[in-house]
Amino acid sequence: MSGLNNEQTTAVSTTDGPVLIVAGPGSGKTRVLTTRIAYLIQEHNVAPWHVLALTFTNKAAREMRERVERLVGERASWITMGTFHSFSARILRTYGGEIGIDSRFVIYDDGDQMSVVKQAMNGLDINIKQFSPRAVLSGISGAKSHNLSPQAYSRSVETYWEEIVARIYPIYQDTLTRRRALDFDDLLFAALRLVRESEHARTKLRDRHRYILVDEYQDTNHIQYLIVNALSEEHRNLCVVGDPDQSIYGWRAADIRNILTFKDDYPEAVEVHLEENYRSTPQILTAAETVIRANTQRIDRTLRTSRPKGEQLIVRECSDEAVEAQFIVQEINRLQRQHNYTGNDFAVLYRTNAQSRPIEEAFIRGGVPYQLIGGTRFYERREIKEVVALLRLISNPDDSGAFQRVMDAFPIGQGIGTKSLSALEDWASRRRTGLEAALAALDAPDGPQVAGRGRTLLISAAAVLADLRLAANDITLSELFDRALRDTGFLSLFESGDPEMMDRWDNVLQLRSTIEQYDALPHEEALPTFLEEVALVSDADTLEADEEKVTLITLHA
Repeated sequence: MSGLNNEQTTAVSTTDGPVLIVAGPGSGKTRVLTTRIAYLIQEHNVAPWHVLALTFTNKAAREMRERVERLVGERASWITMGTFHSFSARILRTYGGEIGIDSRFVIYDDGDQMSVVKQAMNGLDINIKQFSPRAVLSGISGAKSHNLSPQAYSRSVETYWEEIVARIYPIYQDTLTRRRALDFDDLLFAALRLVRESEHARTKLRDRHRYILVDEYQDTNHIQYLIVNALSEEHRNLCVVGDPDQSIYGWRAADIRNILTFKDDYPEAVEVHLEENYRSTPQILTAAETVIRANTQRIDRTLRTSRPKGEQLIVRECSDEAVEAQFIVQEINRLQRQHNYTGNDFAVLYRTNAQSRPIEEAFIRGGVPYQLIGGTRFYERREIKEVVALLRLISNPDDSGAFQRVMDAFPIGQGIGTKSLSALEDWASRRRTGLEAALAALDAPDGPQVAGRGRTLLISAAAVLADLRLAANDITLSELFDRALRDTGFLSLFESGDPEMMDRWDNVLQLRSTIEQYDALPHEEALPTFLEEVALVSDADTLEADEEKVTLITLHA
């Protein structure tokens, strides 16, 4: 623990019982967390598999694991470390069957969820121009974040808008269930159900995770709060780290009360304040403290720094967004000339993604390399979503959302129209079953009503997909990737040599290089693991350490 200040040492060495670490910005929070984990293992003789560390991004989890590995070596591989969502997905794959969740579930991203909402609204004759599907999805997400099932939400309705959401919510949820799919909120919702309803899973999880650490606790929502409390109820070795002053995620149901009332839940908790700032100059701290002290919902603490006095803060008012963007480019160029800075010494922060457009245009005109965090990400590119949809369909034969995308985009679906696809979905919906059963019933007298040619093409496509599904357990993931693109005709789309298509093919090859990293896993684990990690990638995870590029990023990302 050499190099730690007194506050940090206390935070690291107070191991048993609940601990609240109020960590101001730049106070060495990550170092304290990683050193605390190492201290538990090396000095307190805690088995590494008894440690659970929860973060909010995969990037933060990776960085934390790398730091812990440098401290404890190979023992770090036994620590459970990741985001709330990845942890929830992991325990649901292991124990989900105990509450009726198929271990082969897929995770629906934002685009998949929006598609299901629109489909439900169309089925109810609710005008998507009058009622925004995005707002409906937000309403459903909010209900789940507050642990409200469709039935419980319906009973709580107070406004006409909530009544609209209450009509859509059960259909949305039923569709996901039939497709063996969970959305991001479901991962947490179902994990809480698992811990509460399955005594076997609860006992196993509590016995394994005897020491729990939670980073950025001020950003937890109600469900996450309930999960952590349920897991730590027996051993009560819960260490949470956060700062109410840095809570900026109220719009996505983060509940600042979780950290403000921590000691109400755990009266015996030790509270430690990390107040020494190692990052900022006195001028920055003074400005920040002056602003935040107007906030009444906070834990009082005073930041200090031993850093020398720095430059004064500058506020520049510009006449419009174009002038502002040009000023940013000129200022970056000036500072690079005067101080030999590189691109990654700079970041431009803004409130919403829409505000990046004039800045990007100015950067392009000025020849300033940049990376955009929160824009069109790699896994949101059309060709990547198409290939991932195919892999999802191989993993889960009931994923009708992926099936529709594959039939639309791949030669294997050529000639299969929307009428045929709708007939499959309608048949499955009426019988409360999935796509796999609908395809199997195509030749049955009471099967989906699909015309002759459409039925023949669907049966052929289903056979190709079934063969790929069987192969998935016998070959590596990269071999499955190659075979899937060949057998579905996807490769033929790039034979023309068209420059735009070849750019798309380069992206597909980049995806393949990523997939090769999963070849070392057992065949039956590789595809589900890849799909889970792809689904849980966040904006912050796309941040590159490229010294030539300026980072453009929203405050929330």
